[in-house]
Amino acid sequence: GLIGEQERAIREGRFGQVRANDMAFHAHIVARAGNPVLERSWSELVAQIAALLYLRAEAIPDYDETQAIREHRAILAAL
Repeated sequence: GLIGEQERAIREGRFGQVRANDMAFHAHIVARAGNPVLERSWSELVAQIAALLYLRAEAIPDYDETQAIREHRAILAAL
């Protein structure tokens, strides 16, 4: 699944793919919700979120990429 792919990308140092998987995880949840308002909101924010992930990676070179994995698991557990 997406979380496993994200973990693999972290281990392999493919951080562009890590961020792509991060975005795909959230897009998947939005799509599965089937809520047109949520889908519209996501589509309006997705570019800004992607930019923030990129900026965070540049500003904090030692950022713990596994933090997103823990957060994604918590999201899935809550669903």
